[in-house]
Amino acid sequence: MTADCVALIDWDEAHIDIPDHDLVLPGNTASLDDGAYDIAAQASAGW
Repeated sequence: MTADCVALIDWDEAHIDIPDHDLVLPGNTASLDDGAYDIAAQASAGW
């Protein structure tokens, strides 16, 4: 908190996971290799 800003960190979804899970983007715009994209996409679908 500052005089100009109030911020909130929402820890509700905070957890240790596959970092690539956050990179499952349409068209594989994060340029993951095929194997990493497949694993991350499956983890995303399961989540």
